[in-house]
Amino acid sequence: MAWMGKIMFGGLGGMIGGPVGAILGAVIGHKLFDSGTNSTQRISTNERSQAIFFVNFVSCLAKMAKADGRICEKEIQTVGMIFEKQLGLTGEGKQVAINIFNAAKDNSDPIEEYLRQLRGAAGYNPAIGMTFIAALHAVAMADGILANSEKEILVKTEQILGLRSGTANNLFGNVDDIDAMYEILEATADMSDQEIKKKHRQKSLEYHPDKLISKGLPEEFMKYANDEMVKINKAYDAIKKSRGMK
Repeated sequence: MAWMGKIMFGGLGGMIGGPVGAILGAVIGHKLFDSGTNSTQRISTNERSQAIFFVNFVSCLAKMAKADGRICEKEIQTVGMIFEKQLGLTGEGKQVAINIFNAAKDNSDPIEEYLRQLRGAAGYNPAIGMTFIAALHAVAMADGILANSEKEILVKTEQILGLRSGTANNLFGNVDDIDAMYEILEATADMSDQEIKKKHRQKSLEYHPDKLISKGLPEEFMKYANDEMVKINKAYDAIKKSRGMK
């Protein structure tokens, strides 16, 4: 993450403010950067957005893990895998993510505050929103049970990030398979084949790496974006098969 090489948490927290700034303030003293880094060095708008996304992402993982009252071992393992396998965090970077997680799980700020700050930084971007909600769902399902409190968080995420209505329900698995495929493409069964193809092209462009990074999604989160792209292509293939499209 480019912004990690420039400043320390104290300086970044003061620049951002809000719940993210509070989290950063809670972990001051844990360096994310080289000891010789100048904390007053300026960061770009895009780097600021990446920092906000990262802290919100980890904080929301913590809120989801504790949504049912306690954090179990399987949830800890899932979060650890996200840090290591999905984000490629090691050493000091991973420790900072753990510090953020611990600070967020113990504070009283509701998850809505983090979601709103993310929305303010990233704007309406379905691709970033889907990346976010997919990770939250993975933590919610770590223990094999989707509690009502966890469902509520997923619904709030859908609403605050401006995702298509029904996105959370699709994650719950309460819809027919082909209907779910149409939902993934944000299409409907009464659309023509040409309209379906257009929807597929639009969704594919939304997940183009260059576009996502320009909107503030750190490069390390591309694994989630690529997973969503796989779902989009799978949905398109299923719809084509059901319609006899070529």
